[in-house]
Amino acid sequence: MGGDGSVFGAFPRNSKNDRLRGADATRRVLPGFADYWRIFRHSGLRRTWAHFWGSHVFDLIHGTDTAHWRPKAPHPSALENIAHGCSYEASDTFQILRCIQFLGSFLRLSDYEFFDLGCGKGKVLLCASPFGFKKVVGIEYDPELSAIASRNVARMGVTAEVVCSDASIFKGYGDHAVLYLFNPFDDVLLLRVVRSLEQMVGEFIVVYVNPVHSEVFKGWRRLAVIPGRAKHLPAEIFRFENGG
Repeated sequence: MGGDGSVFGAFPRNSKNDRLRGADATRRVLPGFADYWRIFRHSGLRRTWAHFWGSHVFDLIHGTDTAHWRPKAPHPSALENIAHGCSYEASDTFQILRCIQFLGSFLRLSDYEFFDLGCGKGKVLLCASPFGFKKVVGIEYDPELSAIASRNVARMGVTAEVVCSDASIFKGYGDHAVLYLFNPFDDVLLLRVVRSLEQMVGEFIVVYVNPVHSEVFKGWRRLAVIPGRAKHLPAEIFRFENGG
């Protein structure tokens, strides 16, 4: 974490972001009332408050566009696997940092490549970049979301790559890889990803936030459970190693 003693001190400041003022900037970074009403109706006041501190404040500080929820809806592009995807919701800043800090307690992060599968608008990439991974890559199937992620990466000036690709067929992992998943797709697609990894040579560590399909990781070693800021958003961390 940075010198200001807060989790947000870990992120680089951009002089352009620091000068953001006026109605245009406010409209870009403020989630609408509908976002808060949806969260309150489904999850109550505690989750709504957690969204403000864990997602909304990040955008206010950095001038990014990550907090706005995006419902799952028919997509104009002919994307074969879009039906297996989940609605976009921003990852909680504090949970991302807790998970990566846990990994850093037993891994030398500079030896690992970091991949966010279903990276959405790139929030996890923005948070992971300062931790010194060998490289940071986001995989996003939806071209509209991947374009937003690329803009957010450029706006914050972090070192990260956004790849518009289907995570179920992506093969670009190194020998030591951390994969971050915030419940991006259903068990059908997740199983394809897991089976594909099991056929590769290397060490794979999966951080699975909101692990509603954790049974797919049968045969993997579960390293830890990281509590969330809301009881339904914990993270489970799994490890699989294949020496070939």
